[in-house]
Amino acid sequence: MEIRNIGEQHVAQAAQIVADAWHDDEGERAYHLGTKELLIHLEHSNHGLVATEGDKVLGVLLLAGPAGCSHDEGLDAACRAARELLSSDELGIECPDDDALVLVYEEEELIEQVDEELGREKVGVIALVIVSSEARGKGIARTLLQRGISWVREQGGEEVRLVTSDDCDWTIYEHWNMRRVKEIESQTQDDFGVYVYQGLPDLGGKEEPACGRSVKEGRAMRTDDFDYDLPDELIAQAPAEPRDSCKLLVLDREDGHVEHRVFSDIIDYLEPGDLVVVNRTRVMPARLIGRKEGTGGVAETLLLTRREDIDPLGSTWECLVNPGKRLRQGARIEYRAGGLLAPEGAPVVLHAEVIDFVEGSRGGRLVRFTPEGDRTLDEAVHAAGHVPLPPYIQGYEGDPEKYQTVYAMHEEHSAAAPTAGLHFTPELIERIREKGVRWAEVELEVGIDTFRLVMEDDPRDHTIHTERYHVSQEVVDAVHETKAAGHRVIAIGTTSVRSLESAFEPSAPLSEPPMMARRFEQAEDSAALLGRGDMVARENASTSLYLMPGSTFHVVDAMVTNFHVPRSTLMMLVSAFATREQIMAAYASAIEERYRFFSFGDAMLIV
Repeated sequence: MEIRNIGEQHVAQAAQIVADAWHDDEGERAYHLGTKELLIHLEHSNHGLVATEGDKVLGVLLLAGPAGCSHDEGLDAACRAARELLSSDELGIECPDDDALVLVYEEEELIEQVDEELGREKVGVIALVIVSSEARGKGIARTLLQRGISWVREQGGEEVRLVTSDDCDWTIYEHWNMRRVKEIESQTQDDFGVYVYQGLPDLGGKEEPACGRSVKEGRAMRTDDFDYDLPDELIAQAPAEPRDSCKLLVLDREDGHVEHRVFSDIIDYLEPGDLVVVNRTRVMPARLIGRKEGTGGVAETLLLTRREDIDPLGSTWECLVNPGKRLRQGARIEYRAGGLLAPEGAPVVLHAEVIDFVEGSRGGRLVRFTPEGDRTLDEAVHAAGHVPLPPYIQGYEGDPEKYQTVYAMHEEHSAAAPTAGLHFTPELIERIREKGVRWAEVELEVGIDTFRLVMEDDPRDHTIHTERYHVSQEVVDAVHETKAAGHRVIAIGTTSVRSLESAFEPSAPLSEPPMMARRFEQAEDSAALLGRGDMVARENASTSLYLMPGSTFHVVDAMVTNFHVPRSTLMMLVSAFATREQIMAAYASAIEERYRFFSFGDAMLIV
């Protein structure tokens, strides 16, 4: 793959990529609309890049540089080529009857509006970044952005800004350490808006420490306090092999001391009588990629929650859809066996109809599914679906079972994996049991919102997602027995932590001994000081428990967790269990030691 400046020879293919991605029409009209959109962006840019493989264009990036920057000659030629592809009538279209193009005009107006509000001194603007459907998942967009950002730096820019549709995969910009600076509702379309992001990853020369920012004495907690800078190459793109060969950072909350081990050494930190609690949930093939009936446009659907409250038969799901601007009420989609990898002529196995919007959810839809022929809905979903990987994992083509724990249940309920459990092997589990350590299982159905970041400046203003969970009486009894014997409850992953802590009922009668977590015995709301509170069984319950510094843990004495995305609720959870300063110091040490981060990455044991 090569990255080169855009020229007139690239325009026809670039227009087709835009047409395929955004315009809900067929054939020549879609191509003309795509060409018109490309021309709009070209006219507002002064630097353009394309990713190519031979003569084939795979992706396009268009930027407007800081004030006074140079202008690419190739852009002028590209503009002329785009105009030549359009008739005079098409060139004169100011606001055609096409949702996507209407929004392009609106976004360009918003860019000018935001420039006036926030200024353009030393700020470049990303006008367009797009990759062809067959080339997605190979890191092409990221490569284009890296080259574009380098150009902005060369032009004296210190940040870049972009406007993105709120139903697009905007999380990639957050993983690039860009911050959302504005949210704007569309003036022309319902249930649609745009987000404005700004920042410049890996600037260098920052005054902040490499990991985290200091919290000054006496001031309120901010979401920025849970931010840190992570080199892109430390985001794990594949799991360790074997699973328990990954690195393990051990953090002692007593003094903040850290040790660097491998995960199989975890057995050295477990004591006979301890209770290990895991989340046994299994990830379902929740990512469905099909085509919109009537137009053939690519449509992606991500299953979130089966809505049995409105459809007792279980055929209606709450989903995220993309592109949301053309998947409105009444839209119909068909999915073929093999899904994204379906060969030509593969049979249609599943149909879907968008029946409503989901209030308060960008890109959220209620979708009714109908399997083809004699298949059950679950059979059809398995035939067409894929296990959804987080947006920061790109191009993984390995065994999808590596994104499941070895102890996962048969039934599939989650949209994401409990990733701290991915490091266990059957052999390691057997060794743990042989040491006299007990093993218990809970279930929390992990939602896709686990990838969402906290956008509010004050983390207390954030509303955490709700997830369904199950804690059996057997687990409750095991926890009581473990505590009574003076041993520890060790949660594997933040989902196990939230399950166990959600099962603590503050109004329940006091147990003997009181249900308390180590290092939280003196908390004002501990069971011992309140004289009440105990752990109880929860079946088919829902939790939105939000743990942040200042929260009290009642059950969990130690935890295993992965390294989390900056500004996430999970960063706040581990900072509540230890201290923010200990966590940030541990993360800085992990970065220095070249640990691998996020879902497929290395692990941390907090004792």
